[in-house]
Amino acid sequence: MAKAQNQLVQADLQLQRALATAPLAGTVIECFAVPGLPAHNALIQVSDITDMVVVAEVYEGDILKFEVGAKATVSNASLPEVMHGTVVSIGRQISAGSRVAQVQLELAEDELAAQFIGMEVHVTIQR
Repeated sequence: MAKAQNQLVQADLQLQRALATAPLAGTVIECFAVPGLPAHNALIQVSDITDMVVVAEVYEGDILKFEVGAKATVSNASLPEVMHGTVVSIGRQISAGSRVAQVQLELAEDELAAQFIGMEVHVTIQR
């Protein structure tokens, strides 16, 4: 009986060492862990998807045509509807290779956008 209790204690200790607790609340976006292999880096990617954004790449010749607060539409053939957003920041860094700057939009349809993280979309910003 003592041997069985000792094995139970050892198994419990191994289980405690195997548990991973995220440092924040959120939604698991990606899992990097492979069962049975030791973990040397991040196990999962956790993100807060309550406020979704789109990062649009705007050609350097057009960047001065827009301002923070401008309204925008976001679309893709796979989306069930057009999403709406507002420009919240305009990047100052122009990419040397592609000659674009990043414009960040805050989306109104957070729940819809949260289903399509990383999707390439078409953005139209109102002037």
